[in-house]
Amino acid sequence: MREAIRHAWHGSGKRWDAGIQQVTGSAAGGLLVYLFGIKVPQEILDNPSLGALAAIVVGGFTGVIITFVLRLSWYGIFHHLRIKLNPWLVGVSFGAIIMIGATAGYFWDQSRGPILWDWNFRWINYGYLAARNRIEISRFEIVGENRWDDPIIILSAFVRSDITNENINMNVHLWRSDGDNPGWSPTTTDIIPAKGRFLLYGKFNPDPDRYDGILDNEFKERFGQFSFFFNSKLVKRFYASDVDKLIRKMFEDSTAKPH
Repeated sequence: MREAIRHAWHGSGKRWDAGIQQVTGSAAGGLLVYLFGIKVPQEILDNPSLGALAAIVVGGFTGVIITFVLRLSWYGIFHHLRIKLNPWLVGVSFGAIIMIGATAGYFWDQSRGPILWDWNFRWINYGYLAARNRIEISRFEIVGENRWDDPIIILSAFVRSDITNENINMNVHLWRSDGDNPGWSPTTTDIIPAKGRFLLYGKFNPDPDRYDGILDNEFKERFGQFSFFFNSKLVKRFYASDVDKLIRKMFEDSTAKPH
Protein backbone atom coordinates (compact mmCIF):
# COMPACT_ATOMS: atom_id res chain seq x y z
CA MET A 1 0.00 0.00 0.00
CA ARG A 2 2.79 2.42 0.87
CA GLU A 3 4.51 1.55 -2.37
CA ALA A 4 1.33 2.41 -4.31
CA ILE A 5 0.97 5.79 -2.57
CA ARG A 6 4.66 6.51 -3.08
CA HIS A 7 4.34 5.72 -6.78
CA ALA A 8 1.20 7.84 -7.12
CA TRP A 9 2.85 10.85 -5.49
CA HIS A 10 6.48 10.61 -6.63
CA GLY A 11 6.33 8.31 -9.67
CA SER A 12 8.58 5.31 -10.03
CA GLY A 13 11.79 7.30 -10.20
CA LYS A 14 12.49 6.06 -13.70
CA ARG A 15 12.79 8.70 -16.33
CA TRP A 16 9.79 7.83 -18.53
CA ASP A 17 7.77 5.39 -16.43
CA ALA A 18 5.30 8.00 -15.10
CA GLY A 19 5.59 10.44 -17.98
CA ILE A 20 2.33 9.49 -19.65
CA GLN A 21 0.37 10.01 -16.42
CA GLN A 22 2.04 13.38 -15.82
CA VAL A 23 1.28 14.64 -19.31
CA THR A 24 -2.28 13.28 -19.24
CA GLY A 25 -2.96 14.69 -15.77
CA SER A 26 -1.71 18.17 -16.62
CA ALA A 27 -3.67 18.23 -19.89
CA ALA A 28 -6.85 17.00 -18.17
CA GLY A 29 -6.43 19.61 -15.43
CA GLY A 30 -6.17 22.41 -17.96
CA LEU A 31 -9.15 21.01 -19.90
CA LEU A 32 -11.30 20.98 -16.77
CA VAL A 33 -10.44 24.61 -16.07
CA TYR A 34 -11.53 25.48 -19.62
CA LEU A 35 -14.69 23.33 -19.76
CA PHE A 36 -16.05 24.22 -16.32
CA GLY A 37 -15.16 27.91 -16.63
CA ILE A 38 -13.38 27.74 -13.26
CA LYS A 39 -13.08 31.30 -11.97
CA VAL A 40 -11.63 33.19 -9.06
CA PRO A 41 -12.92 36.36 -7.34
CA GLN A 42 -13.13 39.42 -9.58
CA GLU A 43 -10.68 41.29 -7.35
CA ILE A 44 -8.00 38.79 -8.40
CA LEU A 45 -8.97 38.77 -12.06
CA ASP A 46 -8.77 42.58 -12.16
CA ASN A 47 -5.11 42.30 -11.24
CA PRO A 48 -3.17 40.87 -14.24
CA SER A 49 -0.36 39.42 -12.12
CA LEU A 50 -2.66 37.81 -9.55
CA GLY A 51 -4.99 36.60 -12.33
CA ALA A 52 -2.14 34.79 -14.08
CA LEU A 53 -0.90 33.35 -10.78
CA ALA A 54 -4.42 32.15 -9.85
CA ALA A 55 -4.83 30.45 -13.24
CA ILE A 56 -1.51 28.64 -12.77
CA VAL A 57 -2.39 27.57 -9.22
CA VAL A 58 -5.90 26.34 -10.09
CA GLY A 59 -4.74 24.51 -13.21
CA GLY A 60 -1.70 23.05 -11.44
CA PHE A 61 -3.72 21.90 -8.43
CA THR A 62 -6.27 20.18 -10.66
CA GLY A 63 -3.48 18.59 -12.69
CA VAL A 64 -1.76 17.28 -9.56
CA ILE A 65 -4.96 15.59 -8.33
CA ILE A 66 -5.66 14.00 -11.71
CA THR A 67 -2.04 12.87 -12.05
CA PHE A 68 -2.20 11.29 -8.60
CA VAL A 69 -5.35 9.36 -9.52
CA LEU A 70 -3.89 8.22 -12.84
CA ARG A 71 -0.66 7.04 -11.23
CA LEU A 72 -2.55 5.18 -8.53
CA SER A 73 -4.76 3.51 -11.12
CA TRP A 74 -1.72 2.78 -13.30
CA TYR A 75 0.03 1.12 -10.39
CA GLY A 76 -2.97 -1.00 -9.51
CA ILE A 77 -3.65 -2.11 -13.09
CA PHE A 78 -0.16 -2.64 -14.50
CA HIS A 79 1.87 -3.56 -11.42
CA HIS A 80 -0.58 -5.82 -9.62
CA LEU A 81 -2.33 -7.77 -12.35
CA ARG A 82 -0.03 -10.70 -11.67
CA ILE A 83 -1.08 -10.94 -8.05
CA LYS A 84 -4.26 -10.54 -6.05
CA LEU A 85 -5.41 -6.92 -6.17
CA ASN A 86 -5.05 -5.15 -2.85
CA PRO A 87 -8.55 -4.13 -1.65
CA TRP A 88 -7.06 -1.13 0.18
CA LEU A 89 -5.56 0.03 -3.11
CA VAL A 90 -8.98 -0.22 -4.77
CA GLY A 91 -10.55 1.75 -1.93
CA VAL A 92 -7.95 4.50 -2.10
CA SER A 93 -8.34 4.71 -5.89
CA PHE A 94 -12.09 5.15 -5.63
CA GLY A 95 -11.64 7.66 -2.83
CA ALA A 96 -9.24 9.68 -4.98
CA ILE A 97 -11.66 9.62 -7.90
CA ILE A 98 -14.50 10.82 -5.64
CA MET A 99 -12.26 13.57 -4.27
CA ILE A 100 -11.35 14.89 -7.70
CA GLY A 101 -14.99 14.75 -8.79
CA ALA A 102 -16.09 16.68 -5.71
CA THR A 103 -13.33 19.26 -6.19
CA ALA A 104 -14.19 19.80 -9.86
CA GLY A 105 -17.89 20.00 -8.97
CA TYR A 106 -17.21 22.61 -6.29
CA PHE A 107 -15.19 24.83 -8.64
CA TRP A 108 -17.83 24.45 -11.37
CA ASP A 109 -20.62 25.40 -8.97
CA GLN A 110 -18.70 28.44 -7.74
CA SER A 111 -17.98 29.52 -11.32
CA ARG A 112 -21.71 29.91 -11.97
CA GLY A 113 -21.80 32.83 -9.54
CA PRO A 114 -24.59 33.86 -7.18
CA ILE A 115 -27.34 34.14 -9.83
CA LEU A 116 -29.04 31.31 -11.69
CA TRP A 117 -30.62 32.69 -14.85
CA ASP A 118 -33.85 31.07 -16.04
CA TRP A 119 -33.54 30.91 -19.83
CA ASN A 120 -36.67 28.77 -20.06
CA PHE A 121 -38.71 31.83 -19.11
CA ARG A 122 -39.69 33.98 -22.10
CA TRP A 123 -37.01 36.60 -22.57
CA ILE A 124 -39.17 38.80 -24.80
CA ASN A 125 -42.73 39.97 -24.08
CA TYR A 126 -44.88 40.28 -27.19
CA GLY A 127 -48.39 40.42 -28.62
CA TYR A 128 -49.91 39.33 -31.90
CA LEU A 129 -51.59 41.88 -34.19
CA ALA A 130 -54.03 39.65 -36.07
CA ALA A 131 -55.28 42.38 -38.42
CA ARG A 132 -51.73 43.03 -39.66
CA ASN A 133 -50.34 39.53 -39.09
CA ARG A 134 -47.39 41.01 -37.24
CA ILE A 135 -45.72 40.47 -33.87
CA GLU A 136 -45.42 43.51 -31.60
CA ILE A 137 -42.51 43.18 -29.18
CA SER A 138 -42.92 45.37 -26.12
CA ARG A 139 -39.99 44.60 -23.85
CA PHE A 140 -37.16 42.30 -22.81
CA GLU A 141 -37.83 40.10 -19.77
CA ILE A 142 -35.09 38.09 -18.05
CA VAL A 143 -35.63 36.12 -14.85
CA GLY A 144 -33.00 35.13 -12.30
CA GLU A 145 -32.65 33.83 -8.76
CA ASN A 146 -30.13 34.84 -6.11
CA ARG A 147 -29.09 31.43 -4.81
CA TRP A 148 -26.61 32.70 -2.23
CA ASP A 149 -27.16 33.96 1.33
CA ASP A 150 -26.14 37.56 0.66
CA PRO A 151 -28.15 40.32 -1.05
CA ILE A 152 -27.05 41.56 -4.48
CA ILE A 153 -26.98 45.25 -5.40
CA ILE A 154 -27.95 45.91 -9.02
CA LEU A 155 -25.45 48.46 -10.31
CA SER A 156 -26.44 48.11 -13.95
CA ALA A 157 -28.56 45.85 -16.14
CA PHE A 158 -29.14 46.40 -19.83
CA VAL A 159 -29.50 44.79 -23.23
CA ARG A 160 -27.12 46.00 -25.93
CA SER A 161 -27.81 45.67 -29.62
CA ASP A 162 -24.81 44.09 -31.34
CA ILE A 163 -26.03 45.71 -34.58
CA THR A 164 -26.67 49.35 -33.67
CA ASN A 165 -24.94 49.44 -30.25
CA GLU A 166 -28.03 50.99 -28.61
CA ASN A 167 -28.87 50.01 -25.03
CA ILE A 168 -32.17 49.18 -23.35
CA ASN A 169 -31.83 49.75 -19.60
CA MET A 170 -33.66 47.27 -17.39
CA ASN A 171 -35.67 47.72 -14.20
CA VAL A 172 -36.33 45.08 -11.55
CA HIS A 173 -39.41 43.40 -10.12
CA LEU A 174 -39.23 40.98 -7.19
CA TRP A 175 -41.31 37.85 -6.79
CA ARG A 176 -43.73 38.10 -3.85
CA SER A 177 -45.29 34.84 -2.72
CA ASP A 178 -46.97 36.21 0.41
CA GLY A 179 -50.56 37.40 0.52
CA ASP A 180 -53.51 36.42 -1.66
CA ASN A 181 -52.02 37.62 -4.94
CA PRO A 182 -48.49 36.29 -5.46
CA GLY A 183 -46.61 37.74 -8.39
CA TRP A 184 -44.03 40.27 -9.54
CA SER A 185 -43.87 43.53 -7.58
CA PRO A 186 -41.85 46.65 -8.47
CA THR A 187 -39.07 47.77 -6.15
CA THR A 188 -37.16 51.01 -5.89
CA THR A 189 -34.16 49.70 -3.95
CA ASP A 190 -32.40 47.79 -6.76
CA ILE A 191 -31.44 45.16 -4.20
CA ILE A 192 -32.08 41.46 -4.73
CA PRO A 193 -32.56 39.78 -1.34
CA ALA A 194 -30.88 36.51 -0.45
CA LYS A 195 -32.66 33.55 -2.10
CA GLY A 196 -34.84 36.08 -3.94
CA ARG A 197 -36.31 35.57 -7.41
CA PHE A 198 -36.44 38.62 -9.67
CA LEU A 199 -37.49 39.83 -13.11
CA LEU A 200 -35.49 42.34 -15.16
CA TYR A 201 -37.44 44.13 -17.87
CA GLY A 202 -36.54 46.76 -20.41
CA LYS A 203 -39.19 48.57 -22.47
CA PHE A 204 -38.71 49.87 -25.98
CA ASN A 205 -40.98 52.83 -25.26
CA PRO A 206 -39.39 54.85 -22.42
CA ASP A 207 -42.74 56.41 -21.48
CA PRO A 208 -43.73 54.65 -18.20
CA ASP A 209 -47.43 54.91 -19.07
CA ARG A 210 -47.12 53.32 -22.50
CA TYR A 211 -46.51 49.66 -23.25
CA ASP A 212 -46.54 49.63 -27.04
CA GLY A 213 -43.42 48.28 -28.65
CA ILE A 214 -41.94 47.67 -32.08
CA LEU A 215 -42.89 45.26 -34.85
CA ASP A 216 -40.92 42.10 -35.44
CA ASN A 217 -39.27 43.33 -38.65
CA GLU A 218 -38.00 46.49 -36.92
CA PHE A 219 -36.88 44.40 -33.95
CA LYS A 220 -34.77 42.21 -36.23
CA GLU A 221 -33.21 45.29 -37.83
CA ARG A 222 -32.30 46.82 -34.47
CA PHE A 223 -31.87 43.79 -32.20
CA GLY A 224 -31.37 40.90 -34.59
CA GLN A 225 -28.35 40.07 -32.42
CA PHE A 226 -27.95 41.37 -28.87
CA SER A 227 -26.16 40.84 -25.56
CA PHE A 228 -27.37 40.94 -21.97
CA PHE A 229 -25.15 42.60 -19.35
CA PHE A 230 -25.58 42.52 -15.57
CA ASN A 231 -23.38 44.58 -13.25
CA SER A 232 -20.99 45.34 -16.11
CA LYS A 233 -20.50 41.65 -16.95
CA LEU A 234 -21.60 39.93 -20.13
CA VAL A 235 -24.10 37.22 -19.15
CA LYS A 236 -25.35 35.91 -22.48
CA ARG A 237 -25.27 36.63 -26.18
CA PHE A 238 -28.30 36.09 -28.37
CA TYR A 239 -27.36 35.43 -31.98
CA ALA A 240 -29.35 35.97 -35.17
CA SER A 241 -30.34 32.29 -35.21
CA ASP A 242 -31.76 32.62 -31.67
CA VAL A 243 -33.83 35.67 -32.63
CA ASP A 244 -35.10 34.09 -35.86
CA LYS A 245 -36.09 30.93 -34.02
CA LEU A 246 -37.93 32.87 -31.31
CA ILE A 247 -39.88 35.09 -33.72
CA ARG A 248 -40.81 32.07 -35.79
CA LYS A 249 -42.14 30.38 -32.66
CA MET A 250 -44.10 33.53 -31.77
CA PHE A 251 -45.91 33.37 -35.10
CA GLU A 252 -46.54 29.63 -34.76
CA ASP A 253 -47.97 29.96 -31.24
CA SER A 254 -50.07 33.00 -32.15
CA THR A 255 -51.60 31.54 -35.30
CA ALA A 256 -52.02 27.95 -34.14
CA LYS A 257 -55.62 26.78 -34.33
CA PRO A 258 -57.08 25.67 -30.98
CA HIS A 259 -57.81 21.96 -30.73
